[in-house]
Amino acid sequence: QVEDLVTQADRINFGLREGQDSEIRLLLEALESSSETLNSEVILIKIPDLLVSKTVWQEMGYEFIEVEKIKINIWKNAAKNLLQEDHKLVIKKIRSERVFRPM
Repeated sequence: QVEDLVTQADRINFGLREGQDSEIRLLLEALESSSETLNSEVILIKIPDLLVSKTVWQEMGYEFIEVEKIKINIWKNAAKNLLQEDHKLVIKKIRSERVFRPM
């Protein structure tokens, strides 16, 4: 879902198993490609605690972040609506410049 130039993924359903990192990597690549096409500024992904230990998030340029540390209000509001218990939030900035007027 993309709203206010923020791509949000609220369902990442993977159980722990062998070869999972490559599946997650493919999902992230597709999400990033779509986000760039839609001119998103940032990607926010809610991931279950079960997948937090996976290193693929950092390898793909995502960082774990707490909602309170997000400085841009639109991004922060989207993160608040996305996050829930037993999940963590990862973020990746897609655009180097913010969009301040309609495209």
